[in-house]
Amino acid sequence: MNFLAIAVLALFLVLPGVTALFVPSSLISFSKRFLTSKGKIYAAGIRLVAGVILWFSASLSEDPELIEFFAILFIVGGLITLLIKLEVFERLLSWFFSWPQLGIRAWGMVAVAFGVWLISMY
Repeated sequence: MNFLAIAVLALFLVLPGVTALFVPSSLISFSKRFLTSKGKIYAAGIRLVAGVILWFSASLSEDPELIEFFAILFIVGGLITLLIKLEVFERLLSWFFSWPQLGIRAWGMVAVAFGVWLISMY
């Protein structure tokens, strides 16, 4: 894996984070598209692909063990997303949709910080 794959992954973390910071309602509207069985599979796939990218690029980073740890978290999250029933997935997303805007913006800050940190590790 090269730096370009990590940069694209970081972009996929930063963009929703920035959206959550400045227009939380847009992030929620977009996320509601995942409330289907196909959307659940896409969500799982995104997590699995992100985990694989992190895993195979870890050796290029300044702290490979930490990157591998996050890769495992992404992969496990993707597998759990695949294994849970659609009703459970819908409840989790509905719970997220019920957060106050301040909570969604805080999540956005974490996503942006993680994406920027990820780039800095390479």
